Amino acid sequence: DKHVGRRAVIEIGDPHRGTACASIGVGRFDPPVVGVPAGESNDQIVQLVGMAGNFGLKELSPQLLSIAKGSGCENNLRMAALDSLPKLVSNDALNEVLSEVATSASEPDSLRAHVAMMLGTQTDNGARAVLLKMLLTSPASLQSSVALALAQTEPGRATLLEAISTGKASARLLLEHRIAEQVSANADTETKAKITGLTRHLPPP
Repeated sequence: DKHVGRRAVIEIGDPHRGTACASIGVGRFDPPVVGVPAGESNDQIVQLVGMAGNFGLKELSPQLLSIAKGSGCENNLRMAALDSLPKLVSNDALNEVLSEVATSASEPDSLRAHVAMMLGTQTDNGARAVLLKMLLTSPASLQSSVALALAQTEPGRATLLEAISTGKASARLLLEHRIAEQVSANADTETKAKITGLTRHLPPP
């Protein structure tokens, strides 16, 4: 063939001239005159997962649920899936996967902390119950993230202070800047007095 051994350019076009947005992909060439990359990079997949949420592609929710639960996936990909799920699935389905990841000691702390912050934005009793369980059973390295998550809402702050007041959680959490700022900024006079009493005899961090 006269083209063997010569440099060539392969151009792939779409004859459609409408205004819709579309992508063109090539899976293989037959005969294999051009190599095709093995697949998208992790960063590209993270972007695609984010787009699924942004565009409300609910038909992809089973795949995103699988990614969110999948311990074989990289953390940033699982976080992207978790962030997209609120736009694609019911609250019950979302809370089920959040609870599953949050309460599993085998999951990375960074992923559990991410889930805790998601749970902390909710005001239902179920989400606070999961966070309280995390607070009482998690290592110290994770407790700060859980406490900060609880501090995002008024009911969560009440749960956090109750756990500390009854000795179930450390009062030193209230000395951590971000937690103290969140709790104190929204506290009434009575609550501020309670915080002062809980931390009065603690050495500074």
